[in-house]
Amino acid sequence: MRRRLVLLAVAISLMVALSFVIPLAFLVRDLAQDRALAAGERQAQDIARVIATLTPDRGVLEASKAIAPVSDGNLSTSLILPDGSVVGGELLAGESPTLAITGTAFRTAVGGDQIIYTPVIQEDGETVVVRVVVSEAALSEGVRQSWEVLAGVAVTLVALGVVAAAILGRSIIGPVQALADSAALLGEGDLSVRIEPAGPHEIQEAAIEFNRLAERISRLVQRERDAAADLSHRLRTPITALRLDMDGVEDSPAMTRVWEDLDILERTVDFLIRHSLRPVSPDSVSDFAAVLTERVAFWAPLAREQGREVTVSIGAGEAMVRSAEHDLEAMIDVLFDNVFAHSFGGSPLAVTLRRDRQNSYLTFEDGGPGFSSTSVLGRGSSGSSSTGLGLDIVRSTAEGAGGSVSIGSSQSLGGARIEVRLPLVA
Repeated sequence: MRRRLVLLAVAISLMVALSFVIPLAFLVRDLAQDRALAAGERQAQDIARVIATLTPDRGVLEASKAIAPVSDGNLSTSLILPDGSVVGGELLAGESPTLAITGTAFRTAVGGDQIIYTPVIQEDGETVVVRVVVSEAALSEGVRQSWEVLAGVAVTLVALGVVAAAILGRSIIGPVQALADSAALLGEGDLSVRIEPAGPHEIQEAAIEFNRLAERISRLVQRERDAAADLSHRLRTPITALRLDMDGVEDSPAMTRVWEDLDILERTVDFLIRHSLRPVSPDSVSDFAAVLTERVAFWAPLAREQGREVTVSIGAGEAMVRSAEHDLEAMIDVLFDNVFAHSFGGSPLAVTLRRDRQNSYLTFEDGGPGFSSTSVLGRGSSGSSSTGLGLDIVRSTAEGAGGSVSIGSSQSLGGARIEVRLPLVA
């Protein structure tokens, strides 16, 4: 936008400058010509008076010597005598003073010069013609310098227009850019961002409305988070009651697994409460490989209990991605839970994390029945009796980090294949 304002200022300044520079340039040229011609005519008249005064006493030849002092480089003066001879200079090619010899004063152009003829009629009736040549240099004297001054004025006007446009553009672009940056931060999840209204009145109004919108979004999000925390906290009561009821049941392998599942449920409720109360941190960066290693170790006992053969390939080194650790944990837990819930016990599982120069790729492959449709990625969609929110959590987590999710069939294990792509960051 600033560039367009500068270009507009240049165009307007050029139009204004040219609208008066061009006429002034022609006017300067005409004034210089008029000044030179007036000087030539004045000199011709002065010499004619001298000739008319001196000729009766001294004669024409003696009187012609009086013109020498008034000749210069730009104005060349000479006399045309009655017999046609010229005193003081030669006639130019194509020059015809016949009309002047007959007693008529006139001016004519020969080449780039102007020649002024002023006849002086003697007492004996013969005519002596005063001839003044105004050179082309005299006609354009000072014009070039004047044009240079006018060009400098035009360039100065254009430069001032550009500077004014740049200042005006900064006063407009600055607040607009600040508003755009704040909107980008708000879109990334920073609910604390606010903007100081500045710039033109319309942009200030937009900034005020943006602050109102951000404040309302903050209140709505906080209200939802509080509600989620309250609901999660209410689950503690039935969990506590279930623990009290299980205290009276005899120990057995099945009860041990129930106790373990109850512990997992309680940790999940605690996680929901912490997740609801945590502040938003849109710029979190985590080590995808370290989180995956920890979650594999967490789910390994359940896999062994179900008799699953789990193949894990993570590789050495970090895999830094733009996502919080708890979000990555929740995504990986959903992928494990999806395998354990929807594939037969004892079916194999392969977990792979590979990297290239720009992305990391997490792949889950199992030997279960696979997916019946790709619609299971949609929120609320499920191929079985589940809520259909699990894979949507995976998708939203991946897209929040700038990645994507794809599903298909495993070529090696024959079941489902889920691949999560997350861009790597420094």
